[in-house]
Amino acid sequence: MFMELTKIFYYLLLFVSLATVIFNRARLPVRNMKFLTGILACSIITEVVVDTMRSYTGETCWIVFHMFQPIEYTLYALLFYSNVKSRRLRTAVKVSIPIYITVLLIYYAFNFNALFVQKYFDFVLESFLLSIWAALIMLELTSSDELMDSILLLPIFWISFAVILYYCGNIFIMGFRYYLDSELPGAGKLVRSMGHYLNFVFYILLILAFICLPVMRKPSLH
Repeated sequence: MFMELTKIFYYLLLFVSLATVIFNRARLPVRNMKFLTGILACSIITEVVVDTMRSYTGETCWIVFHMFQPIEYTLYALLFYSNVKSRRLRTAVKVSIPIYITVLLIYYAFNFNALFVQKYFDFVLESFLLSIWAALIMLELTSSDELMDSILLLPIFWISFAVILYYCGNIFIMGFRYYLDSELPGAGKLVRSMGHYLNFVFYILLILAFICLPVMRKPSLH
């Protein structure tokens, strides 16, 4: 029962996130919000497909997740690319897309069976790269001389912060889980659910940012 409620809450956050982005896209000072819309839409489609197939087969279709990772990374990279001012950083982010996809193609060419099991190579690589880009974007925002508003009023700041929190947090949780399993077999299950809660925090941050920021930026009437 608890797992069902958790899944319902997760879907609710996904749909509300997508709705707030679509509704407020014109008022948010973020370039190419279509990429974030695409990420959220693809996330919903992926979850629906996996849950539907699991209801029929009783097993998780991991290949769907592995197909989703390069799509997600590409959309995130294009979103960051569109909102970065540094030419060097823009080039690095753009070049990382074919590099990421090429590395995955080579990895799965030599580890084809990994497509059908719970392997996290693609997720870990994505997490590492996205955390770097998000951190550099936040650094660029804090050091910009042209910043007129507080960075707390910039959606790209909250997107970057949410990305760092979610992906770095998941890498830590995965590493800690494997450590626990190596020391005490089965103990890693105790921290596995923490990744789901990070998912909740990630989407709640997006929802709050996209709902509150347009209101906070609305000019006051005198």
